[in-house]
Amino acid sequence: MKKDKYFPDFVGQQSVKSQLGFYIDCYQDSDYLPHLLFAGEKGSGKTEFAKQTARNLKKRQVLVNCTTLRTIPDLLGEVLDPYQSLPTTIIFDECHGLGRDVQKALLTIIGGDGEKYTSYAFSNRNNDWQINIDFTKLSFIFATTDKQKVNTALCSRLEHIAMEPYGMPDIKRIIGRRCYDIDFDKSDKVLDAIASLSRGNARDASIKLAANKIIPYCRQKSIKKFNLSDYHEIKSIFGIYELGLNSLEFTILNYLYESKEGCSLTALQSKTGLDRAAQQDAEKYLLKLNLLDIFSGKRYLTKDGRKYIINNR
Repeated sequence: MKKDKYFPDFVGQQSVKSQLGFYIDCYQDSDYLPHLLFAGEKGSGKTEFAKQTARNLKKRQVLVNCTTLRTIPDLLGEVLDPYQSLPTTIIFDECHGLGRDVQKALLTIIGGDGEKYTSYAFSNRNNDWQINIDFTKLSFIFATTDKQKVNTALCSRLEHIAMEPYGMPDIKRIIGRRCYDIDFDKSDKVLDAIASLSRGNARDASIKLAANKIIPYCRQKSIKKFNLSDYHEIKSIFGIYELGLNSLEFTILNYLYESKEGCSLTALQSKTGLDRAAQQDAEKYLLKLNLLDIFSGKRYLTKDGRKYIINNR
């Protein structure tokens, strides 16, 4: 199989491309695609890879917002009944948001391993459904950021596609491609510096950093060559730090650095003004980077966190 045959414009994820290329080749021979489950963090490229996989099958593509499918009638009336006899790839995005009954129904509908033809009947006060599915026409692709919330039995029937972390070379390529008409000063290694502001995923590098910050900045300044002084100005304007930390996350680390003895969640919320959900999102990212530790209900800087603050103050 030619390298990147089906995903020529996608950076990184070589193992994912290899798996999907194999399944697409098999589909072209048999008209059957195993039910796929893309799993990975936000911004890792799950939905884009799912959509590109669907394009390569050369069928109608339907992207479903799973938070709207809470009941079996929702699934049957909005998704399966309209498309059951049409060549279609249905992408269940953020499938952990599917209602419990919907996940159980999909388990029955998918059937056993490799089944190409299944049926499903359901009745309620308003409708009687008889769904007959030909999986040589209809393909299912699932994507989730939280695999633990997907029905265990349903998970076992799906072929898992695990999204890989993006390394710094991948992030640099993503930014370079998006900012194709901007010359990053190589003598200053400015592309290395600007890539360090990414949160390490494709969406953040391509959209939040390149499209929403670097490109508008260069247009406003009418510059073609981006140098280290531009990098520092980008940091200042948008309040972002190395590793993609925002000002609130940096404030959390800085407060912990100054407190020295750690502090409770309540004390941090009082200092930052964040609600519990926002605080937890910030802490989740800081924990992932090993800049923060939680012990006996208190938050502490790790050795890496202390070093980070010293280097970025």
